[in-house]
Amino acid sequence: MAIFFTDHYFHIGQSHLKSGKPCQDYGASGVFLNTAYAAISDGCSSGGQTDIGARIITLATVSALKEYSTKPNSILVPEDLAFPVHGIKTEQHRILSSAQGLFSLTDRDLLATSLFASVGKHRSIIHIEGDGVVAIQKKDGTLHLFRFEWPLNMPFYPIYRGESLEQFVEAHGKELSSPCFIEERWILRPDNSSDGPLFFNHTLAEGISGITLSSLSNSDMFEDAAYFVLFTDGITHIEGADWKEAVAVFLKFKNVAGEFLKRRMIHGTKELERSGCRIIDDIAGAIIRVAKEKDEGGVECLSENA
Repeated sequence: MAIFFTDHYFHIGQSHLKSGKPCQDYGASGVFLNTAYAAISDGCSSGGQTDIGARIITLATVSALKEYSTKPNSILVPEDLAFPVHGIKTEQHRILSSAQGLFSLTDRDLLATSLFASVGKHRSIIHIEGDGVVAIQKKDGTLHLFRFEWPLNMPFYPIYRGESLEQFVEAHGKELSSPCFIEERWILRPDNSSDGPLFFNHTLAEGISGITLSSLSNSDMFEDAAYFVLFTDGITHIEGADWKEAVAVFLKFKNVAGEFLKRRMIHGTKELERSGCRIIDDIAGAIIRVAKEKDEGGVECLSENA
């Protein structure tokens, strides 16, 4: 028996605050049909109305996750239980196309990344399209960190298709099989020991498809997890703070009641600023907390992966 708690928060960076621009990062989280979800998006600063685009992509992702949660497990093949990403993305794109037409948005308005996590009874997945940071914290406090970074600050965006996708491929050297973006991994332990960095070079084709972490293929990482956390890449652009330190600060929970991530990130931001660090870029975060015993405000769920 597992109980899920979720929360999310987004914070405007000083560069946008001073220039009069809106926050272009967004996050959402919740529980639907015994499955917890978290989703974030980072809008491109040089795009159009990407503050709107980031929200629409996040909400379209949430709607797609909810739609996929209604599918009976009996019709899912084993591979689909591990990687249901294709179905989720197909639904996400359908919703995006509808919203784009409804609000007369251009592709430039929808230049934004898409990261999501879904934790439930039969499967747990994390999927990354673009850049950002993923953190999985075990119940013993061990923290698994994953940073995804594209060269020249040109990440893949789900809105790329047709001619825009061809232009993206050309801008990254045209070769789909060539190494194109970097995944950096760390393991940080409560005794202050660590393993890392470990680097993986992913191909352009993998970047376009997105990177998926799954409870069935990455069981050691997911086993005994207490928190699944997503951050936009603004957490790696805090002046004066190492990105791993920033993640640790934002996960230093004193209590986990109510809006626990929002409260922690607000306090953590103030702590970093008092120490001389500057939050330059927008940051969004979303979290799923897994508990074993019934907690007030929790959503009870039978989960094999929690």
